[in-house]
Amino acid sequence: MSTRSKLLFQAHGKISNPFMLCTLVSKRTRQIMMSPNGTRCTADSVDYALSELLAGALEFEMPAGKERKIEPPVKVQPKVTSREALEVGTT
Repeated sequence: MSTRSKLLFQAHGKISNPFMLCTLVSKRTRQIMMSPNGTRCTADSVDYALSELLAGALEFEMPAGKERKIEPPVKVQPKVTSREALEVGTT
């Protein structure tokens, strides 16, 4: 198992949502690469960002979910043609 795989496995223990983990690490990696001292390659920057996350240096807050209104489903009446209406009325 590679070092990055171990870091990802440990980071997944802190942030269970893989999309949130990916977003957080990619944003921090971009910050590291854009810094004046950003002479690292991308792989090293990702490892560094994961290490920061595991060390607790990165703080994040999960967005609060919007409450959804649960409404009963609406019954849709099938369209009845005039011919079908006449047939139903005669039987």
